[in-house]
Amino acid sequence: MQKLKITWQKIVATVLGLLGIGTLTSCYGVIDPFDHTIVSGQVYGDIDNNPKTPDEPIPNIKVCVNDEEVTRTYSDGSFTTDLIDAGIYKLSFEDDDGTENGEFKKSIRAINTKDLQYHERNLGQIILEKK
Repeated sequence: MQKLKITWQKIVATVLGLLGIGTLTSCYGVIDPFDHTIVSGQVYGDIDNNPKTPDEPIPNIKVCVNDEEVTRTYSDGSFTTDLIDAGIYKLSFEDDDGTENGEFKKSIRAINTKDLQYHERNLGQIILEKK
């Protein structure tokens, strides 16, 4: 009889838990995976002053969206960030770690995420000039 009582309590707790999650989901909604845009790319440094031939990826470059830091580049120079609303953004790439990975000039790009079919924009190679 004790075992049946414990089993009954587990069933009731599970049902109530599921109802609670359903209530939260209906109040706040489910996050739409296509509600944002993923922006990615790879930052390279122009060591030989020939911007047509990127020399090496640069880690630890500060990536800003509308002058607010959102991420830094990884060891292979790549970065990824989410932009919540469709629109026009200013992306800047700044070497602020001193001479650790070389010294490079700041680069600013405009990006338009309106009317993207797949909610993803790969900027490809972004080449920073040597200071």
